[in-house]
Amino acid sequence: MKTITRTDYSILSSPEIKNRLAKQAPIQEETGNIPNAAVLIPLFLQNNRWNVLFIHRSSWVDKHKDQVSFPGGMAEEGDQDPFETALRETREEIGIASELIKVLGQLNPLVFREEYKIYPIVGEIPFPIETTLSKMEVKHIFSIPLDWLADPLHYSLKEVDSPGGKKRKVYYFQEYEHELLWGISAFITIQLVEKLK
Repeated sequence: MKTITRTDYSILSSPEIKNRLAKQAPIQEETGNIPNAAVLIPLFLQNNRWNVLFIHRSSWVDKHKDQVSFPGGMAEEGDQDPFETALRETREEIGIASELIKVLGQLNPLVFREEYKIYPIVGEIPFPIETTLSKMEVKHIFSIPLDWLADPLHYSLKEVDSPGGKKRKVYYFQEYEHELLWGISAFITIQLVEKLK
């Protein structure tokens, strides 16, 4: 049985979020020849309630078709660091200019199936804000309140089949307004809410 704890995330200010995220491992760590990727976890305040912005990926993309995720992607040659990768990808995918994003910090990087290393970057965006979606990459965007995501009754760890006949454990959230958050994006989300408690 889960232990139910409640955290009032509405009392967190941007500086407090930044402070809690500051206690992290160094942003750059060597991981052999695994390429780097980065995602932005966009937070915004609406009616004194923190929300997390997600994208619903299109069916045209090569990987993670029609899935819920954060804006992000693989590092490119011109990117100086994962922060720049996350901001560039956000600009390309949903049209939010980098100068409008206040970077608050990062979560611990993680390796996805030995394919690439993901650096989750946390940033605050203004609300309301205009977006321009890359139709080839993003079907639509939506948001979920942070306190809803933090409720342990709204997610669970399930055992699923993976390629090669192996079993693996994957986080799944309950559907929120017909959107299903699961997998690596769900894991990153749980990292965020745990770090901000």
